[in-house]
Amino acid sequence: MVVRCFPFVLIAGWLPGCATSPVVATEERILDPVGTYDLSMSSVTLVSDGTMVIRGEPGNYRGTFSVGVLSVAIAGVEAGAGVLNVHADLPQGRIILRLTGDGFRFAGNWLLGAQRGTITAEKRPPPGGGGGG
Repeated sequence: MVVRCFPFVLIAGWLPGCATSPVVATEERILDPVGTYDLSMSSVTLVSDGTMVIRGEPGNYRGTFSVGVLSVAIAGVEAGAGVLNVHADLPQGRIILRLTGDGFRFAGNWLLGAQRGTITAEKRPPPGGGGGG
């Protein structure tokens, strides 16, 4: 908000009078999560590499999450400005991936019940090159 102050002279002294003008807010761009990601997940005892494929459209993203010999369907994806949250149901419970990044490179954490760790993800360029994000 831009604030402009104009002093008004009163008999008792100076009293600042302020006029405000609205500032146009810039909206941050919502990430496009669709694509294939290379993952690296770490816990206290293990580091595992894998992939994640997200397909669909806003409100209906799905895909697969594969790490090691585990491959499961993604139950939900929430994308925001610099934020990507992914949920998948495993036999042990729901795993939640909380990632932040620029649309191509992400870092964050994962939670599965009492287990937790860190995760990095890098979005592969689309087939045929070009941008995305």
